[in-house]
Amino acid sequence: FSLSANADSVKNAIKTARDTERWPTIQYLWPLHPVLQWLDYKLLSVIGRQKAPVIRVQRGLGAGEALVLVSALIPNRRGQPVLNEWFAVRIGSDGSVAGTATMDEVITLTGLGRDDIPNSGAAINVGRLRTLLPAALEHARQRMTLKQKTFSHEMRTRADIELAKLASLRTQHRAQLEIDFGPVGSSSAFGTAHRKEQRSRDLDALFTRYQRWVGETLEIEPRAHLAVAAVLTSEK
Repeated sequence: FSLSANADSVKNAIKTARDTERWPTIQYLWPLHPVLQWLDYKLLSVIGRQKAPVIRVQRGLGAGEALVLVSALIPNRRGQPVLNEWFAVRIGSDGSVAGTATMDEVITLTGLGRDDIPNSGAAINVGRLRTLLPAALEHARQRMTLKQKTFSHEMRTRADIELAKLASLRTQHRAQLEIDFGPVGSSSAFGTAHRKEQRSRDLDALFTRYQRWVGETLEIEPRAHLAVAAVLTSEK
């Protein structure tokens, strides 16, 4: 079971699989892949509720600065994760928010996950770091609110297109119903008025379910679920 975020590698694996008539040896690792969601939950469960590790990094942060790593998730109305982002809120030495950084930027800046980070055993002033969290989370909330609005606008346009397709298909089915059964009150070789009414009700119920599914799938919740994954500090 091999996963890769490199689209070209996955395409080559699919091409090779076509030639050999076997399942691709590499599958695509997209941001909402179930494996990543499982890892998210697994890692968060190790730390425990209302807790986050504090990591002392060797570079990338000045004295008194910190990076608050945030996991942000926005589900749709069906409870399925739609937007799932990991990023860092940078806090300056004066305690104010100095911006955000993607996980790639955090790794490049601090060497997190790449450089060896020795544990000096010295105590860290977690009390001060704890006071930085409200401002960091508020900044993260504002960031995700903007993303939610942008995504919702895009999905609303997509939903309108899908609902228009459904309306067109519904019209076609109704036209076919008239062909099969003829006008109300007339008889035909395909059935009676009672059967036509039943088919019409079934048709309405079917398209109502589809419309509900489109709305619940493409409409996302207004607020993000935020969790502090870790706090990076340069404190010696």
